Amino acid sequence: LTFRGKLRMGLDFAIPRRRDDGDESVGHFVRRRLGNDAFERMAQPLLSGIYAGDAEQLSLLATFPRLRDTERRYGSLTRGMLAQRRHARQAAPTGPRRSAFMSLQGGTGELIDALVAALEQIDLRTSTAANRIEHAVDGRFAVVTASGDRIDADALILATPAYASADLLRAFDPWLADLLNRIPYVSTATITLGYRTADFNQQSAGRGFVIPRVENHELTAVTWATNKFAGRAPDGIALVRGFVGRAGREAVVDLPDNELLALMRRELREILGLDAEPVVARIYRWRRALPQYVLGHLDLMRQIDQRLEALPGIQLCGSAYRGVGIPDCIESGQAAAARTLANLPDS
Repeated sequence: LTFRGKLRMGLDFAIPRRRDDGDESVGHFVRRRLGNDAFERMAQPLLSGIYAGDAEQLSLLATFPRLRDTERRYGSLTRGMLAQRRHARQAAPTGPRRSAFMSLQGGTGELIDALVAALEQIDLRTSTAANRIEHAVDGRFAVVTASGDRIDADALILATPAYASADLLRAFDPWLADLLNRIPYVSTATITLGYRTADFNQQSAGRGFVIPRVENHELTAVTWATNKFAGRAPDGIALVRGFVGRAGREAVVDLPDNELLALMRRELREILGLDAEPVVARIYRWRRALPQYVLGHLDLMRQIDQRLEALPGIQLCGSAYRGVGIPDCIESGQAAAARTLANLPDS
């Protein structure tokens, strides 16, 4: 941050809190409270690591409502964060501290495997495409698959992306389908390179970094996967994962593999001076995988909820609606299941 930028951040103590409850973009909020330097050099790169979104379009109340709550309660972000830090220290449990980065030892696929193993009396059909949803007799639903099979159901829970749910519901309820199609998505890709630890030692401190958009790199963030999570690679190997693709710059995701690898290595050389030859490389593309909670998202959710009230046998869950993190998605699924059970005739 520039000296002037730091002084501007200090004005957060004096700037009056916003009094009304109206929404604003995350970018506008951070600039209003902390200034442009703090936005460009701190908030924007952190946001890219979570949503791969455009902070000028992302809704504050849909993505980070706690920031508005902090402003309203303390009158200042800085004052609020200092108070929350004091409270966290007082409430901190004794004993060894846990890492802020946690995952399953074998990767998040273990969660799915455990769920499948726990299923009982379930007709589980994998690698089966559903084409559309139709009305069936007695108020029931029919799912028509790509092979022409018809599956009748008393209730449906759609855990697909919003645009996929819209396609399934198009013939059944065009109004709801149109609402779901208004939720935009962004595509991203990850490039993971494995280096010999001896070639990576000078960069091994920490767990990675995020990159401000104003620096004009295609990489949005880089993480040392083996520093964050033990057991991700054999001894003697350091895994480095780079992220590309964000709102407004998604074309990079469709570059050929050799060009993505060259891009990753070039930018690591420019940023870190890392010019060693990787011993392994993996690329994964996540097309239309990150929903964007843009301005108006909360109003859109109210419209979707109102439409679903007229369709009690259909529930939606997943990252498109009220949170993109794994805990958010679990909560979304549990809530959809509870509503479904409450609406079944025999419940």
